[in-house]
Amino acid sequence: MTFQRFMFLLAAGIGAGFMVFVAPQIREQQQLIHPTPNSVSTFLENYSQDPVIALFRENEGSWTSSSKGAFPGRLFITNSYEHHTGFAIESGEQAVLMQALRYHLYGQLIGNGAVIIDRYGDHGDPQKGFGFGYRIGQSVGQVTVFPIALGACARATLPPENIQDVTVSIAVSEKWFPHEFEAIQAGREIVSQRPPRWRES
Repeated sequence: MTFQRFMFLLAAGIGAGFMVFVAPQIREQQQLIHPTPNSVSTFLENYSQDPVIALFRENEGSWTSSSKGAFPGRLFITNSYEHHTGFAIESGEQAVLMQALRYHLYGQLIGNGAVIIDRYGDHGDPQKGFGFGYRIGQSVGQVTVFPIALGACARATLPPENIQDVTVSIAVSEKWFPHEFEAIQAGREIVSQRPPRWRES
């Protein structure tokens, strides 16, 4: 076998391997819908629970952890948000705090043009979570406020007798579709798949 023929066969083998293994991955990447500044709802872009927490937080120290993400997909973009805040409140104020979070969250959804497609959980029991399913234009999502966790703040000394350490956790999962009718259909599927026991009467 001549050197030229060997090089020709080698090049042909590399080319065939590229077509079999690499080209499909490139095509898949090209078919993905990638996040842009416009592929997120106004609610998720603007929402903050901080005004409510500031009304209840005592001057006993606090901590906050939050994250946002946007991930490409073949049919839709997935946007996510998680927030955790540990702080101190007056003892017995947990139910009032949960109610305030609920009213504020609902107001933020409506104020940003959301259509509420689902609501679930308790109206204000701090030991139970609650949430909303919503649609805004080309976005459909779910936002959940988890049960309030007690005693979750790290501190060197015990809190005063009338003070309780709590942690509030909130999560949002949202899908953005290229067309609004796709978001409408996805919203219908969310409602149909929700177990009846989670829905409010």
